[in-house]
Amino acid sequence: MKNKNDEILKIVNDNTELFIKIRHHLHEYPELSWKEFETSRYIKQFLDSWNIPYEKAGTNSIVAAITGKPDKSRKKQKVVALRGDIDALPIQEETGLDWQSKIPGVMHACGHDVHGTFMLGAAKLLNEIKNQFEGIVKIIFQESEETGGGAKKVMESNLLNDVDTIIALHDSQELDLGIFSLGYETMSAYGAGGHFIIETDGKINALIVAGELVSTVTAFFKERFSKDEQIVMVPTVVKTEDTIDYIPSKVSVFYNSRTLNYDNEELMQTLLIKAAENTEARFDCKIQTILRTPGNVVNNDRYYTDFAVSVIKKYFGEEFVKFSQPVMSGEDFALYQKSIPGVYLHIGGAVNGDYHILHTSKTCVDDKILPIGIEFLIRYVLEFFNTQKNS
Repeated sequence: MKNKNDEILKIVNDNTELFIKIRHHLHEYPELSWKEFETSRYIKQFLDSWNIPYEKAGTNSIVAAITGKPDKSRKKQKVVALRGDIDALPIQEETGLDWQSKIPGVMHACGHDVHGTFMLGAAKLLNEIKNQFEGIVKIIFQESEETGGGAKKVMESNLLNDVDTIIALHDSQELDLGIFSLGYETMSAYGAGGHFIIETDGKINALIVAGELVSTVTAFFKERFSKDEQIVMVPTVVKTEDTIDYIPSKVSVFYNSRTLNYDNEELMQTLLIKAAENTEARFDCKIQTILRTPGNVVNNDRYYTDFAVSVIKKYFGEEFVKFSQPVMSGEDFALYQKSIPGVYLHIGGAVNGDYHILHTSKTCVDDKILPIGIEFLIRYVLEFFNTQKNS
């Protein structure tokens, strides 16, 4: 049982009402990737009022810095970074909450309102106790995670060049409140895909060709990959001219792929090219194939994964740790991990059996997740700096 007189627990509890207010505001006014202008402005207002310095990274990303006591034993201060994303999704919310999205067709269906609140909460409280640690905490409010590119912009800013380790905490309504889920090394999939442009010059309906192309891709993948192999190759968009009484002569077909094995990517892309060539040969048409380069995978550093587990066990209890397997989704936190060792983990926010997967119109974790997540981040930072004293 936690000590009610614990200083960290007390300041977290004293600020929970503010955290809920911030979360509700962010949830009510979501903004899509690359358009987080008001969200960024809202965050800056708090940072300014708390006298926390920050710099712009990319279009709407912010990197705040909290400097603790100088470490006289080191020439270079140790630096830990916390990353939270702030963009929303093009989904019409159907949660029925009093504070549901006020922006038609846009909602925080992936919990980035919570992540932004985690970052603001951690920034406020770490700034208040900065005399208790030696080192620097960089807090990242990242734009455009959903469409990708946000992490790249932050890294290109060079504001993280001095960071020793980085951590990201993602909410989940598939886990009970307060359960932490994480794993070692590869934790997400390589994402890629392709874009076919079909042109028939009016000799045949291009939609018919598109249908045959999709069937051919499916057949090739069933023939080459067994059901046991963890791969995904699915058509996501078929697009043509928006005219009802017109036989289309040009159609675009978009594909999305996922795999946990990078070696599969080359074969998967080869099969897409082969499917296009076979379909082109069957019909008097032209098919252009545009392939996407595979992205990066979340790659949890073993030391920092163990370190996160130790913090959870120490302050929340061993029963709140759950080890998970890699998932077939993507996450641009992977780009940070290419240069900075770190850990990515989930925290549960489901209450009373109200479970939902991410990216649905009803996804929304409970407010009770806020103090737990913020407390964990503060504990993690303090333990990190305490550990560095003896290294």
